Amino acid sequence: MPYEPYPSRIALLDPRSLAGAADLVLAHGLVKAALFLVAGIVLVQLKDGDELKLHAGGRLRSAAAVLWFGGAIGLVGIPYIGVFLGHAVLDDAAAARGMHWLQPLTMVAQAVVAGTLLRAGARIFLGWGPAADALLTREPPERRPERGGSVPLLTAVTAVLLALGLAASVVPGLAARSDAAAHRFVEHTAYAARVLRDVPEAPAPRLPYDVPRASGASIAYGLGATVLTLAVAAFGLWYRRLPDGLCRLGRGTLGPPVEVLRAAHSGIVGDYLLWIVVGTALIGGIWAFTLT
Repeated sequence: MPYEPYPSRIALLDPRSLAGAADLVLAHGLVKAALFLVAGIVLVQLKDGDELKLHAGGRLRSAAAVLWFGGAIGLVGIPYIGVFLGHAVLDDAAAARGMHWLQPLTMVAQAVVAGTLLRAGARIFLGWGPAADALLTREPPERRPERGGSVPLLTAVTAVLLALGLAASVVPGLAARSDAAAHRFVEHTAYAARVLRDVPEAPAPRLPYDVPRASGASIAYGLGATVLTLAVAAFGLWYRRLPDGLCRLGRGTLGPPVEVLRAAHSGIVGDYLLWIVVGTALIGGIWAFTLT
């Protein structure tokens, strides 16, 4: 078998994919951090974190609402907003390797995550949807904060994080520099010499400060994720309005796997940490096995 420098059998560890992953981690981390801070603002102001208990409770919290919906939009993958750049680069890298199943998979994943956030925001800040929902599990009791935080300070920090995350896809030169860094990273000999023996690198070429044009496929998948996001949010709020026959069909086909997911999502932080550890160990073990 001929030597393959960037084996596609282990994820997508080619320079282009690594650059996309770096861009995605940057934007996603900023936007997700902003959303966590918005949740903290809601907890300080409304003394609870349960979506159902807070139904319409945030109607007068316009700043928190704008930040929450902005964070949800940043995770959709709308062209040139938020996480779009990272997903676009990863999509193009996957298509170049013939892995055309990855783009629709990530599109659906984006839509489920962002649609869930939009649903929660619409229920809390707009009062849409019912105050009781059998599909949602009640959050376990949460101890209220013993002292209040500075809401103006939290709001200012959140706004800065969100603005940086939303603008990540249009930062001039970011894509070119991520790609150059990824190429240096996968050049193992030069990278080891630089880190272990402090061998100076060759002068890097001047990189342009521009925003690359996304491919038509990436834009189409971004728009598709937007439509699916709205559909997921609308379903979560108004699924009871669907015809009875369709509801019965959905309960019969999707009911069992949904119950399994609900059982796994207890709302307890320790349980989620356990799942992360188990998943990391499992993926690491599989990866190590493929290297032998």
